[in-house]
Amino acid sequence: MTDGTGRIVVIVLALAVLAALVDGAIVRHQQWPRERLLTASGSAQVEVEPDVATISLGVKATRDTPKLAADRVRQGVADIKAALTGLGVAEDAVETSELYLGEAQQYNYETGRTEVLGYKAYHWLRVTLRNQDFGKLADVIDAAVAAGATRLGDLQFDLDDDTTVKAQALAEATAAARQKAEAMAQASGARIVGVYRVSQSWGGPYYGRGAYEAEAAMEMPAGVPAEGPPPGPPADAGIVGEPEVPGALRVSAQVDVTFVIH
Repeated sequence: MTDGTGRIVVIVLALAVLAALVDGAIVRHQQWPRERLLTASGSAQVEVEPDVATISLGVKATRDTPKLAADRVRQGVADIKAALTGLGVAEDAVETSELYLGEAQQYNYETGRTEVLGYKAYHWLRVTLRNQDFGKLADVIDAAVAAGATRLGDLQFDLDDDTTVKAQALAEATAAARQKAEAMAQASGARIVGVYRVSQSWGGPYYGRGAYEAEAAMEMPAGVPAEGPPPGPPADAGIVGEPEVPGALRVSAQVDVTFVIH
């Protein structure tokens, strides 16, 4: 009787283990699709003219005291804003991007110590122009320099709203992926019956040339007496070249599509 009971227990345990193995196999099978899959990638690039431009400009100065440095920069920024207003640039198109006041330091290799040479201040502005005002870019630069700007740079062209052009790039990239998949499916004697997974990535808007950047050598070195009116821009301010509006910005899309085939 005991042997019979033992055999029953062993059989029950064996059935339980078998059931667990079967359940595990079913779960593992359900984690993978039963359909045959085919993956293809597609890319597209759409060109569009920019409709907004931003340029960074401002004033930097070094003086013997914090107040003198700050006053010089404050007056320079006020002059720049007045000059841009005279060109018809809206007040809300000119905003502060960075403001700084601190010690002007220099490492002395003879003594091995960092020395304080004075106080440095700068105030950078970001000016935004819409496409109808792109013709004013050169005038904005000239007016800013004439008003006392010591730095111009980071000219960037962009799109105010890139939703439509991104959708177009995505649609074209997806169509390219499907065209590749259909060619592969046909060559292998199969046909596409659905989509299993899609992933995407973006690039741009961008254009080929680097950003315009220039700096006028108008900063008064430390140790020079700060009395008298602030220095104006020298004749050889160091501004090289004129800004150019790119012919078009490029927005790209990349997709990877996994199709179901039969």
